[in-house]
Amino acid sequence: MGRCALALGAGHPVPALALVFAQGTLSFGVGSTLIARALYAAQGAPTLAGGFATAAFNVGAAVGPWAGGAVIGAGFGYRGPMWVSAALVALAFAVAGVAARQQRQRAVGQEPLQTELACRGTQSLVGAGPSGAVRVGLGPEPESVP
Repeated sequence: MGRCALALGAGHPVPALALVFAQGTLSFGVGSTLIARALYAAQGAPTLAGGFATAAFNVGAAVGPWAGGAVIGAGFGYRGPMWVSAALVALAFAVAGVAARQQRQRAVGQEPLQTELACRGTQSLVGAGPSGAVRVGLGPEPESVP
């Protein structure tokens, strides 16, 4: 929304200056917040998560200016990069929405199994007993009757 406002107000110095200052200030908090969120979400591999988060920022730092320059070169004017930026932000929100929905679906699907396993005090999800039969939610193996 801020990028669209900047594109619309770019012809007026006072609103443009205020929007550039506000968006620049807000942008400083985004990087560290997103990396912290990635590290929290990937507690099993924080180094890998930090690397991917940093790589994602580097891709954005390369693609954004390239796309903005391509828009200017295509003749859409100097406000064109703001519209490209707004489109990239909308794309990022769409990807985040899809990821959040998938995460909720996984969490809902796993919740009963995790609860059942916690009640049984088991550690394994799938395994084979002495009889060779595959069992889900291994607890103590039932005794075989000869």
